[in-house]
Amino acid sequence: MEEKKYEIVSLGCYCISRTVLTRQHLKPSKAQGELSCPFDLVVHSVKRITYYINNDFEGYFDDLFFKKYKKFWFDFRKKGIWSKTDNTGFFHDKDCTINDKEKLIQRISNRIDNFRKIMKNERPIIFVQALKKEEDIKNLYEVLENKRGEKPFKLVILDFNNVVEREYKNVSVLKIPFPSEKYEKYWDRKKYYESRDGKIFEETVAQKVKSEIDKFIKDKKLML
Repeated sequence: MEEKKYEIVSLGCYCISRTVLTRQHLKPSKAQGELSCPFDLVVHSVKRITYYINNDFEGYFDDLFFKKYKKFWFDFRKKGIWSKTDNTGFFHDKDCTINDKEKLIQRISNRIDNFRKIMKNERPIIFVQALKKEEDIKNLYEVLENKRGEKPFKLVILDFNNVVEREYKNVSVLKIPFPSEKYEKYWDRKKYYESRDGKIFEETVAQKVKSEIDKFIKDKKLML
């Protein structure tokens, strides 16, 4: 993978921001050497994401438990997922069963270390977050600003459900509606993301995020 001019880091709140931008080749894939970060493929609230960043992930693993299901629709061979009492859910770590707590902790610890290294990097960072409801974006931005210091960064919010009702200084909110309620539910299934509406939706997301990146670089007069 060629040297990157900037970093794109997903801040959740679920996996759509990482998945779509990778599928649209705006963010490199794992196969291309891109490192995973803790908010890429795990469900968190904005409040908890802000807390973990602000407190350098202190106590992140203290309340892990295996949530059992009678039926598990992601994979019927599994009987549950690892979760936290704050409703954080590790839905994509399906290979970590009830006896694999240490395996999960090591995996997420590596992702946290990747995040820490990127945060210290001098390269500009574009943080991308997809919201499902109105949350405290202002506090999140202030925490990122404190952690980055003088290093350049941009926060881009993907608002697919028109839940953000106000403007935030220095934060770009992109209102891009899902094609349908059914698409919103099944956006990660090939049948839907490879459909005509799915392709248009994902291309629009990538194009608008790229436009925000280009404006940010131009406004900051960053030498890339």
